[in-house]
Order: sequence, then C-alpha cells, then structure tokens
Amino acid sequence: MASTMVKGVALGDSGTSAPDPWGNPHDYRYGSLGPNVDPPYQPTPPGPSTASRYVDTGTPWVRFWINLDKFFPYNGGVDNARFAAFERQVKMAKDNGLAVIATMWNCPTWASGGGDNTWQVGALPTYRYPNDVSTTSIWASMVTCLLTAYSAGSSTPRYPGAVIDVLEVVNEGNGMMWPQTDRSGVRTAGCQAAQMMQTALVISSWFGNQATAIAGPATQDLRWSSSNGHNASPSNLSAINQTDAVVFSSDVARVFRSAGFIPGTRAVFTTHNHDDIVYQHFTVGEIRETSLRGEQWAGWPYADPNRPHLWITEGGAKTEYLLSLGIPPANVENWRALLIKVAFLRMKNDSTSASSGGYGIDLMMYYQWETSGFDCGLCEALPSRAPRPAYGTWKGL
Repeated sequence: MASTMVKGVALGDSGTSAPDPWGNPHDYRYGSLGPNVDPPYQPTPPGPSTASRYVDTGTPWVRFWINLDKFFPYNGGVDNARFAAFERQVKMAKDNGLAVIATMWNCPTWASGGGDNTWQVGALPTYRYPNDVSTTSIWASMVTCLLTAYSAGSSTPRYPGAVIDVLEVVNEGNGMMWPQTDRSGVRTAGCQAAQMMQTALVISSWFGNQATAIAGPATQDLRWSSSNGHNASPSNLSAINQTDAVVFSSDVARVFRSAGFIPGTRAVFTTHNHDDIVYQHFTVGEIRETSLRGEQWAGWPYADPNRPHLWITEGGAKTEYLLSLGIPPANVENWRALLIKVAFLRMKNDSTSASSGGYGIDLMMYYQWETSGFDCGLCEALPSRAPRPAYGTWKGL
C-alpha cells in the first residue's frame, strides 16, 4: 500500500434506507444494542455484531449511504425516522473511534428538475443528474441540510456526537448517473459532477474551521480501452449511459482548473476499484497520473497539483464476475480472497507509476461485510453470516 493508505468497509444501502438493528447487519448497530433501548429490544440471530467486525479486522473507516430519494421524500420534508436511525449509527461509529464517510446517491424526481429523457433508454429516473446544482438549488438545500445536521462546525446539530468526517456528494458519476452527454454527444457528466462538488465545498466552508470534507466523484472504474473484462466495450444497453473512468475523471478535474476553482485541502477525489480487483487492472493509478496530476488537481491533503491523492471508496470482487472468468463455483471464495490481496498489495509502494504505483492512494474501502444482492461481501448473508476466506485475508492486510 501507499505508506498513507488505510482500510475501510462500506455498509450496504439498506442499513440506512431500511434500518433494523435487530435484523439487518448492514445497520451498524446490529448486534450491539441491549434491553431498554430505542428501538425496543428484540432477539438477534447469533454471530458477531457489525461494529465488532471493524475492531476485529483493524478497519478504521466506515461508509454509510444517504439515499436522497428516501431521506427527502417530498419537497420541504424529511423522513425523520430514517434520519434518526442514520445519526444513531453515526454516533455509535464515532464513539467507537471510526472515521465516517456518508455518500449521497439517488435524487428524488421532484428535486432533479425533470426534463426529456426519451433519448436515455433504460435510465432510472432517480439516477438523473439534477438540472440545477448551484448554491441556490433544491439539490444544494439538501446538502445544506446534511451539513447543518452532521458537520462538526454546525451550531445546530440534529443529534450531538453524530458527526460525519466526509460527505461524498456524487456516486459513480460516470456509470450510475445520467445523462453522460447532451443530445449531440458532447460529454456533460464530468462538468455536472464537478459543479456538485464545487457547490458542496462552498456550503461546507460556511461551517468554518471544522468544516466537513467534500468528496467525489466516486468514479466507477470502467475502461473502454481495456483488452479484457466485462466493461471492455460499451456494447450493452446500460453502457449507453457510461463514460470511461479516466476520461470522466479528467473532465471533473479540468472543470475545476478551467473555472479557476482550487479544490483545496477539504476536497477529496474518490474512485472505485471493482474491476481493478477482479480483472487486475490499475485504473486508480491512471486516474491519479492522467486525471489528477495531468489536470493539475490541487486537492486533499496538500492542495498541491504535484502531489495528487485519491481515495478508493468502494470496490469488491463480485461472484458473478468471478464466474465469468471461468472460475469454478467451488473455487470462487478462495479466488475472491486472493484477488483482494493482490489488489491491496499492488499498492504497497510509494511509486507514481500509472500501472503499479500506490503513491497518494490513502484509502481502500471494500464493499460490504455481509453480502447482499451485489454479491461481493467478505462474509455470507443471513442467516449464517459466516466469514468467507476473504474476511481472513482482509483482517491480515
């Protein structure tokens, strides 16, 4: 690893969208609550608590999700029950000494501005980039709400002690979200993601010296130029709304530079590495050298374009992809563990090589302890929740 890199694990979206400390191990509180608490005590299945997994494996970062479509179900209102469950999880994580990332994703259709999407075949309405992401937009009001509630610099927190260290305001801006281009084919997604980050940085600055760091664009590591891998070419329907990872990341950094907006020490550039793990690519290194150093990204931690850093806020070896490589089902779990170790140790250096250098990669965050519909977890799902070989590998890294 780069000498600065630490480990993190992202919990599943259901932990905050459908919180349940008694039945959902993606809820950070799972297995940690006793009698006489809110919500009322219920028997839990056997097995370790979710919180204990972080301690057992020496993992100091946790990532939560904020599904805007569910947290802000209508204009002018919030889902107080979801907010309450979220902030109690954050408070417990902070009390346990963890650092916290919260990732905003989805956008309610009432807040996105709508518009013609007939040319975006197969696009989900809540994955739409908002039309307006300026500081006076509806989207910005949701950012302001979250930072007011959970910034260390807020004078009016919702739940004292529930503090998020980093707010990631875009999730897979080049793959999950749309549109990627305008009708004429000109790329627009990178510009929109950059503007979202810029707006959030302005809002965060309102909270003074204890302002929350802002992260994005959580680039999905898609490479159209790759010679192998399931994303080798945009040949399927979903790929109509996707952009090469390095191209998109360069667009984001270039918009900052062109606008004369210096990201600064609170701006964290983030990417994902699902494909890097499974197909042994090194897209994160290319992004660092081409998109950040090449576009003079001056962000966290030094605001120095000659020392670009990035965080990997999600990555996982999905069973479906491992099987597509021809790995026999009986060998999948051992291969998952091996590929995670290879990806991690590949960054165990401070080289700036685009093909193998770990310099400036400060965080590698794996996607989920317990597996879910996106089957890449370090452990089995309920009811067993048994550690997979990948769990032991993660613990030893």
